[in-house]
Amino acid sequence: GSGKVYTLVVTNTGSTTQTVKVNANVCTDAVGNNNTASDTFTMVIDRTAPTVKITADKTSPTNASSIKYTFTFSEDVKGFAKEDITVTNGTAGEFTGSGKVYTLVVTNTGSTTQTVKVNANVCTDAVGNGNTASNEVSMVIDRTAPTVKITADKTSPTNANSITYTFTFSEDVKGFAKEDITVTNGTAGTFSGSGKVYTLVVTNSGSTTQTVKVNANTCTDAVGNGNTASNEVSIVIDRT
Repeated sequence: GSGKVYTLVVTNTGSTTQTVKVNANVCTDAVGNNNTASDTFTMVIDRTAPTVKITADKTSPTNASSIKYTFTFSEDVKGFAKEDITVTNGTAGEFTGSGKVYTLVVTNTGSTTQTVKVNANVCTDAVGNGNTASNEVSMVIDRTAPTVKITADKTSPTNANSITYTFTFSEDVKGFAKEDITVTNGTAGTFSGSGKVYTLVVTNSGSTTQTVKVNANTCTDAVGNGNTASNEVSIVIDRT
């Protein structure tokens, strides 16, 4: 510059508050009068990218048919849309929010591992800084019912006065009790077990056909899926 107007380019390397001023008596006019000090010009420089963290309203594993994910940014953003969210093994549904916080409901139709993430630079803060990539949330969705198979320690026919039946589930279950076992033509006795394997001793008093079975939804796995019905074991007892 020259005369009355001058310019200065000032560079910066990151977020800061930059000030520029001219001190008094650094130059003169045509007759030698020194300048007065300028005002101080303050410029806030924001070069910090907004971050985003994803959380879910369910814990993994879950048997929920829908999960609500929350996207929390470090500052208000603009331009963030449903299409900016990458969902694997799920269907993106209702999307809401503004400013720093947004939510998305994702539905599923069966057992899977669902992931949700936000890529970098899909939205900006007020001065145009693009966001950083989010964490990736991975949810194990278990909607598979535990199965159960019954076996006996005797073959049919038998003249044994007691038979031990074993109940083997496809995974650990909780809430399975002696009362959940339907016994026909026998007396349920000692019941034991935990996790995946249980046993029941059934006694009889004479010749008969004894049956043992477990109905559906008498117990659940860790996430609440009810069991399927078992096979029915039929033993011919011949004590004649």
